[in-house]
Amino acid sequence: MYQAPLIGKIGRFKVKGLSDFIIKQGDTYYILEAKFTKEEKLPHRLQAVIYGMLLDKIVRGKIKLAIVTKDNFPWPREFLDFPNDVLEFVTTIEEKLSEEIKWSEAWITARCTTCQFEPLCLSEALEKRSLGILGIPPGDMRVFEKIGIRTIDDLANLMTFPTDSPISFERPQVNDHDALVEITKRTSLNVPRLVRIAQAVRDERNGKVKRKYIPGTGYNLPYDDGRLVKIFIYVQNSPVTDTLIGISALVKSKNGEVSVVELVDDVPLDPEIGKEKEREMLERFFRKVIEVIKNLSPGEEIYPHLYFYTRGQRESLVDALRRHRGLWWSKPIRALLSLRKAIDWEGFSIIKDELIERHALPFAQGLGIIPVSIQFGYRWKENESFKEIFEILARKEGERLNLKKLYSVTEHDPIREPYYPALNRDDDEIPFTPFWKALVEGITKDPRKINDVKDMLEQVVRAMAKIEEEIPERYKEFTKKEGIPKKEFESFDLEDGDLARVLIEYLLLEFHSRKGQLERYYRIPEEIRAYSEKSAIVRIESIERKTNGECVIKGKIVLPSDDGFKGYSPEEVLVDIDEDSWVYVTPLSILGGDDPAKIIKRSPLGVIEYINHRDGRIILKLTNVPPGKFTLRHSKSKCRNGVINIEGVKIHLGDYIILDPAIDEIGMSRAFEVLDKINEEAHEVYRLLNEIYEGNTNINPEIGVWKKEYIQEFLNFLPSLNREQVNFALDCEHRIVTLQGPPGTGKTSGAIAPAILARAYSTIKQGKSSLFIVTALSHRAVNEALIRTYKLKEKLKDIKELKNVELIRGVSSEEAVKPMEKELNGLKVNVTNKFSFSKSPLFLTVKILFATPQTAFKLAKDYDADLVVIDEASMLDLPMFFLATSNAKGQVLLVGDHRQMQPIQVHEWELEDRKTIEEHLPFLSVLNFIRFLRGELEERELKRFKRILGRDPPRWNVDKDRVLPMHRLRETFRLPRALAKLHSELFYSFDGIELISRKNSDREVLETLKKAGKDEFLKFILDPGYPVILIIHNEGGSTKVNELEAEIVKDILKEVKGIDVGVVVPYRAQKRLIRSLVNVQVDTVERFQGGEKDVIIVSMTSSDPAYLSKVLEFIYNPNRLNVAGSRAKEKLILIASKNLFTLSAKDLETFEILRPWKRFYIKMRREGESRKFTKADYILEVFRWAGE
Repeated sequence: MYQAPLIGKIGRFKVKGLSDFIIKQGDTYYILEAKFTKEEKLPHRLQAVIYGMLLDKIVRGKIKLAIVTKDNFPWPREFLDFPNDVLEFVTTIEEKLSEEIKWSEAWITARCTTCQFEPLCLSEALEKRSLGILGIPPGDMRVFEKIGIRTIDDLANLMTFPTDSPISFERPQVNDHDALVEITKRTSLNVPRLVRIAQAVRDERNGKVKRKYIPGTGYNLPYDDGRLVKIFIYVQNSPVTDTLIGISALVKSKNGEVSVVELVDDVPLDPEIGKEKEREMLERFFRKVIEVIKNLSPGEEIYPHLYFYTRGQRESLVDALRRHRGLWWSKPIRALLSLRKAIDWEGFSIIKDELIERHALPFAQGLGIIPVSIQFGYRWKENESFKEIFEILARKEGERLNLKKLYSVTEHDPIREPYYPALNRDDDEIPFTPFWKALVEGITKDPRKINDVKDMLEQVVRAMAKIEEEIPERYKEFTKKEGIPKKEFESFDLEDGDLARVLIEYLLLEFHSRKGQLERYYRIPEEIRAYSEKSAIVRIESIERKTNGECVIKGKIVLPSDDGFKGYSPEEVLVDIDEDSWVYVTPLSILGGDDPAKIIKRSPLGVIEYINHRDGRIILKLTNVPPGKFTLRHSKSKCRNGVINIEGVKIHLGDYIILDPAIDEIGMSRAFEVLDKINEEAHEVYRLLNEIYEGNTNINPEIGVWKKEYIQEFLNFLPSLNREQVNFALDCEHRIVTLQGPPGTGKTSGAIAPAILARAYSTIKQGKSSLFIVTALSHRAVNEALIRTYKLKEKLKDIKELKNVELIRGVSSEEAVKPMEKELNGLKVNVTNKFSFSKSPLFLTVKILFATPQTAFKLAKDYDADLVVIDEASMLDLPMFFLATSNAKGQVLLVGDHRQMQPIQVHEWELEDRKTIEEHLPFLSVLNFIRFLRGELEERELKRFKRILGRDPPRWNVDKDRVLPMHRLRETFRLPRALAKLHSELFYSFDGIELISRKNSDREVLETLKKAGKDEFLKFILDPGYPVILIIHNEGGSTKVNELEAEIVKDILKEVKGIDVGVVVPYRAQKRLIRSLVNVQVDTVERFQGGEKDVIIVSMTSSDPAYLSKVLEFIYNPNRLNVAGSRAKEKLILIASKNLFTLSAKDLETFEILRPWKRFYIKMRREGESRKFTKADYILEVFRWAGE
């Protein structure tokens, strides 16, 4: 059937539609939705699933679904079985269409652009002066309302700025300190920015329409010193062929300006034809543009700078250049777009980024090209083919907008006349429909339409240039550029680099992104930073000069208040500063004039030696590091007679300093040191992996350090080890051996420790001495490996060979020795910041150094290591891996789990399309890099980077396990059967692992749970026969703090006395709230990795759908769910809003992130028992599952 009508009820709604094709073959029905796109999109999948749901109500038989696209026309290769393959979609649709429609406060964002009701919501929000005009999510709006900020005027009055300049850093006056503190603690909003925009909107509402700047935001766009050639570029993409069909540029310099516009010369419908027409168009365009750039360049060297309105525009051009990478004009333009300030010099700017970071526009929040440009004084010219897109102005009548008629921006100026942009406020581009229509008509029947299209393309780049021109040069930053000789411009390119060079680029980009992020943070007023929990204001109580000249400061953390400072309280602020943290130490007295980012970056470095998070007592030591690529130049400090002198600024007892997170990265510096010389020096591990990476898989990876029979002889002393643990420990002949250790599988006690001591045993039996290094990113993981190895060595102390084995805990400084000894709780090992090793035949020894990669490199870089063991390898990036293995001359054991936490990265690698980066994969963890080399990275993992990936895994012509063996543990000694089964289904089935529980239940804990529960709700969830509990509530307005979930946690913990309980939260704000109610470990997922508790309670906190969409990639990260849920030894209790499980996504790739959560929800609904309860007027639906 073609265009088959389907109708039925789903949830509360009657749904009907026309399915493109329904084909019946036997007892199978095929639903085919035909789409004129290159690949399937999320709305297509949802539409097909809805038709499947409707068809399922009226037929008996199998139903299969598919989307017909240009890539799989006319018959798809694969179909989805309904409903099993699309259960998550079915559930999302059912839940969404079952929800009661409720009125909510207007919330105006970019998502409103495609909604026909946008003008109505906007008019209502303007009349009420609602905070929704600013795009503040509903959940955060409730926080504002609770503290009395209900309107734009209220927010605008929160602060007073002494100036309008973005490069002025005078402190704003805070008019309501308590309100500011509460917003900072409960949201992640940039308050000064919002206040400034509110002031611009308020002034517009009061009749004064004027652009404002956000003071203290610094510089962004490049300053023109007279040599700059500015190139403003706009591209028009066709969703029909996914190619460009129009492009324009305005080239400007002090010598003049020239515009260039080109169109395809035919209307492409086929993707291949579209690609060819695109090539011809770009050939004409760039031939002209390059000539214009050379002609307008003021000197013989060209200093070009490209401008795009949005990042999407730039990405569309980059994608087009990739499609034609072999053509002459592609190379120099692609190279210009690949330039990065962190590596070479800045080659482009995004105008919309400038607007977001530094401007407060009166017609907030719309940042579409037309409404923004008119606020900068650009006057659009009439254009017959596009007159409808100009008709966006509504007449202001008092506080409301008259929406009966819309007026054109070509006829009215809303800056001087009573009009307001009410439609298409966030359109970044020329709408495709009128563009396509005019192009088709121009090519087929009316050539005048072509002039309209070209005129529109030219107007867009002129509008962009007007925005840039209206920003005064004094507000722009001098950008260092390297001139390109005119005669070399066409051949300008970036040098190709090998893996090591690109890893250096990775370090530079990561460091630069972190530096930029922290510089923006430093510019936030200190009274806000003090409540953000990343910084701390300290009142100095003691200044002591050590014999070596170092200065130690003792003090107490204080909090800003209306009348100065007040005492620290962990219930109010839980400072995220720990021992060994690096901080900048800045006297408060010197802030308030110059750019605080410059002042703070120059401040002395300090290392936290002690901090008490309960009472705020803190001890820190001032330190020095030499300036380098990843360390900055700092002011020198002197300490004498109880006074610190920082280049003329004196700090006395009773003075205040502020501690801010430091930019300096010692680890990166040391990794750079290794990578910079890696091709000159014998880095055995890099050489092996790079050979495979370059395609040479026929390589001999074997080593001959130990004898396998001695390894087996040692393992015979450990009959409790399972087969997988033994196989891993026995694998002593490969240079690199990887072990995937899912939660609780004994990877440390049953794999790492036996493997280490077995090799030490063999070394001594062979009459040799050796150095082993055991490392991990976190001190916790290093200490866990040390403790497990120590306990095993003690257990086998009668084995004479182990008497020659010395365990050493390496630390970075003398001051770190005592705190580490305390942390190790009396473990009889040598804790030291000094290390030496000798292979003297007179005394056989195996020294095993346990330290983080940076410290291990510092202590042992001059000695060859026969064994390097890396734990938590999923969190280690490649530069740190090659640092950790720089002196590995024997074997490397990589241990971790790629289903758990990944490297912490600041740079947006999904968007990074630098030419050299796309040819490599520097952003992968070392564990995922090994998986890539083995060809095991899944398609859904690669899709995250599909725009930038330009490399396939090597082809294996030998058994990959003979070269890069991967072992997997399957028996879990922590998880009860239900949790083992749950984690297998949600995560480990992708790796071919079905976890087998060898957990022996703790009868005492189970008995305590059985007796607990003063009411039916608590009895239901604490029943020991049900290890998995899901508590779903209908609260839907929380962002970073959820009081309902905190109260549920408190109620549970009152009933489980004497049981080891941990509470996992996503945000420190929720951690602070729960810590104020209970006395158990409450922490984020990152800090819980590697830990375990009898009972784990997970408070997911966020419930506002808008906020969930904003933090989707963070809170829905499936690895976070895996880590959080797998800490439990007896019972997992997960508390979440229903919105967490019913949220949809913007595309199929993002929906994949949601799927594990939805599968968990579906499983608990289908297989678990359920009951409903109420608490504080909210409905709680509780599911419990026994694992049967």
